[in-house]
Amino acid sequence: MSEFRSLVERRLRELEARAKPLIARREELKSQIDKLNSELNSIFPEIQEINAAAKAIGIQAINFSEDQDIRQEGSSPSTMGGISIKQAIRLVLNSSYSGLNSSDILDRANKEFWDGNLDRTSFSPQLSRMKRDGEVDLIDGLYRITAHGRAAGNLPLLIRRRRRPRYEHIENEPSDVSASGGSDAGSDENLSD
Repeated sequence: MSEFRSLVERRLRELEARAKPLIARREELKSQIDKLNSELNSIFPEIQEINAAAKAIGIQAINFSEDQDIRQEGSSPSTMGGISIKQAIRLVLNSSYSGLNSSDILDRANKEFWDGNLDRTSFSPQLSRMKRDGEVDLIDGLYRITAHGRAAGNLPLLIRRRRRPRYEHIENEPSDVSASGGSDAGSDENLSD
């Protein structure tokens, strides 16, 4: 039995010696990947905005293949490969001109970043902190990102043109051909010598 015990102990030490540097390397790579993802996620809103502008004027937009997708889907809900819940909220609100209610923010963040894996119990406290810290405003039940929130998330100001309302030409009076001769003011008959 002591021979078996020494064999097991020796093998445990060998495996531990082999695993420790691999684990350290894995953590180092995770950290590098998180930094890269964070940088990519910070430029994603601008890429979307410029792509839309490029398409509108007929320029070929940036196309990412599925393996080059800059959004990291399927990562943990708390950090999504370097993006926090707060940053996801900032990104969602920064792309919404009119504001969103909390359910819509959660739905969009889930769709964009977490494939439905973010639950309200993780999301709501972050949104509340952002409101308390002045990163978002709540007006008439809709959240909007503030300048402070954009600065905290290093987000560009998305300038949107307000659309002018389209007016239809509606005449006040129906057209009446005979009315043109109905007025005395401009007729030759009322002119005196």
